[in-house]
Amino acid sequence: MIKKISLAFILLLLIALGRIWYVGAAIGYVQPTVPFPADAPRPTEPATVPLPARQQAGTRILFGDLHVHTSYSMDAALLDTPAARGGPRTTPADACDFARYCSALDFWSINDHAEGLTPGQWQQTKEAVQQCDAVGDSDAPEPDMVSFLGWEWTQRSTSNVPSNHWGHKNVILRDIADDRVPARPIGSSRDSRYRQRGEANVLLRGLGVLAMSAFSGFKMDGYEDLAGHLQAINDTPHCGEGDARSLPDNCYESADTPTALFNKLDEWGYPALVIPHGLAWGSTNVAGADFNYQMEQHNPEYQRLLEVYSGHGNSEIFRDLDILEAGSKACPAPANNFTPCCWQAGEIIRGRCIANGGSDCESRAAETRQAFVDAAANGQFKNARTVVPDTHLNDWGQCDQLAGTFQPSWNYQARQSAQYMLTLGSAGQRMQVGFIGSSDTHTARPGSSYKEVARKYMTDTRDRGGTLGSSNPAADRPVKPRRLPFKDGEDAAQAFFYTSGLVAVHARNKSREAIWEALQNRAVYGTSGPRIRLWFDLIDSDGRSHTMGSALTTTDAPLFRVSAMGSFKQQPGCPDFAKAALGAERLQRLCRNECLHPGNETHSIERIEVVRVLPRLSPQEASADLIQDPWRVFPCPAGNNQCSAEFRDEEYAALKREAVYYVRAVQEATPAIQGDPLGCDTDRNGACVKTNYCLGDEAEGDCLSGAEQRAWSSPIFLSPSPEKQKGFGIRRGDTRTHHRAVAGEDQRETSGTKSRRHDGLVPHIYGAGGREDAD
Repeated sequence: MIKKISLAFILLLLIALGRIWYVGAAIGYVQPTVPFPADAPRPTEPATVPLPARQQAGTRILFGDLHVHTSYSMDAALLDTPAARGGPRTTPADACDFARYCSALDFWSINDHAEGLTPGQWQQTKEAVQQCDAVGDSDAPEPDMVSFLGWEWTQRSTSNVPSNHWGHKNVILRDIADDRVPARPIGSSRDSRYRQRGEANVLLRGLGVLAMSAFSGFKMDGYEDLAGHLQAINDTPHCGEGDARSLPDNCYESADTPTALFNKLDEWGYPALVIPHGLAWGSTNVAGADFNYQMEQHNPEYQRLLEVYSGHGNSEIFRDLDILEAGSKACPAPANNFTPCCWQAGEIIRGRCIANGGSDCESRAAETRQAFVDAAANGQFKNARTVVPDTHLNDWGQCDQLAGTFQPSWNYQARQSAQYMLTLGSAGQRMQVGFIGSSDTHTARPGSSYKEVARKYMTDTRDRGGTLGSSNPAADRPVKPRRLPFKDGEDAAQAFFYTSGLVAVHARNKSREAIWEALQNRAVYGTSGPRIRLWFDLIDSDGRSHTMGSALTTTDAPLFRVSAMGSFKQQPGCPDFAKAALGAERLQRLCRNECLHPGNETHSIERIEVVRVLPRLSPQEASADLIQDPWRVFPCPAGNNQCSAEFRDEEYAALKREAVYYVRAVQEATPAIQGDPLGCDTDRNGACVKTNYCLGDEAEGDCLSGAEQRAWSSPIFLSPSPEKQKGFGIRRGDTRTHHRAVAGEDQRETSGTKSRRHDGLVPHIYGAGGREDAD
């Protein structure tokens, strides 16, 4: 009897192992047919928009998205399974069609994670981008859309140490022909989690996929693609050492550091840009991440742009935050309107203790804070909150968040912010970068911000409903942390997913060459999604206009001009061309039956804010003391579709140091998905007294709340002139173009308009004149 039981057990074990092996090895998996993009070009008949006459200097504004993922990215492939978001699986062809017909972009790029991108997928990506770019009449004066090829280099410190954390960077290639692009994408180090998943033992991979399928009753529908993807990674060997051009085509090429990445791009020799992104986002950065650690690796030939805003949040603002890091011995106290979650843990216990009549509430709070710190020190950041038993997500308030700011990134890492980066380095080695926005979509939906609809499709949230926890006032003592991750803490991140940001370029025309030239010249700006039009120029003593992104030397007091127009209000539904090109089923699946469909009215611009940053002279200067935000504010006249201002910095000459200027154009408040991700109830002073996360079973519709959408110009960089130079000069190594300001433009100050300024500032708020095509 025992022998029979043993044999039966062994047989069942062999059957189970066989099943696990079968799934892990993707036996019988058939690669799905790769779709082609739709082949109908988008109509290019332009609408007209009134603009200042001085802006008609040979450029036009075009909108795009330079950060797009599909299911070829391993994290997206995982999220597309029924155990997570539930799909559907997406390809570069889906991204192309969405960009062309749903969001009607002028340009876009594909950027799947290189670490999980297989040779077959890279070939399919190149073909899809080439097909997408070829749509239309070759004899047309310009294309309806320009498609760029690229990938994402995705690195994170595996030891949670900020000093070897380099973050995520998008690589954008100028060309798309097979003989003008690298044979394979370049990923980060071999210990990337995406590579490790694919290179795991076949039984571990099979067990992992089967465990996920338990969510669906162990049915493999929706999991075969993941298993096949993991096996394809396993089948791809590492390239090894050597010049990039001499390595085999079908291997995984990696670069451990930014410098190694730049060197490999040099070996290929093709024009490329490398764009840091996900800057302050706590999901992709280790606690305490600091861009200063990689300033010595900064390469200004490649890193000319910075993604300030994406669907994963705003990374503009610097605030000196005391963040709990791995290895910290004590919990930092709240400061600068920032409360660490370790501190909030103690406050929850202290409040419960007081309500229950306890006499040692302060000591319990201190014990709880230390228990949180100890858990985090052991690498248990995700479950450190479980030292406080029985909490609701709102019990944690605004902890670890950049409170009181516009759509911030979750678990904000301030030393990865754009403003902080502008203060770093030394003369000759600064972060002189243009600002852009993009989506970071993982559902092949570039530029999804044309309308604030369909939260679970147009953003990357993984909110699948469910409870946000239940608060128990009787649980007034800390407990040992759970070993499993803390679900509610992870749920909080799902409230910090927004629709797409956008990148705008001031280009000579809508061609690959002109768009690339604008990107290279930093003649770009970013928006939080709406197609706000923005101009920001420095006018030199000879009347020449130097646009945003310029780097100049001068001792003169600089004169600046800025103009902004609000985005067009949208009509419901989709234009006829989108319906005809996609058909009813695909229009619903891709666009959710809502597309860019502008009417004739525009939103108003509420104000223009100017930020001045003084790059540090020595590491001893505190970055917070060098960032003046806002430095100037210009309220805009009500009822005008455009707002413009002119101002001069009379202090510049006396500063005798470098200065950086950029502007924010802030649009009137409109409903936005997670417009306030914390859902704050405020007191009469505007302070948040209670959070109301819109998530899970407590979510209402698309979680809409008011938000002042905005656009960020690229900075203008000034440094003192050499002693013998008079007027303005273009900084060495900066190949900028300029144009003479148009004479006779309307600069009349509007009656009744007020602006905040100091002595020497000369503001002008003036109306619109002239016209430009709007695409």
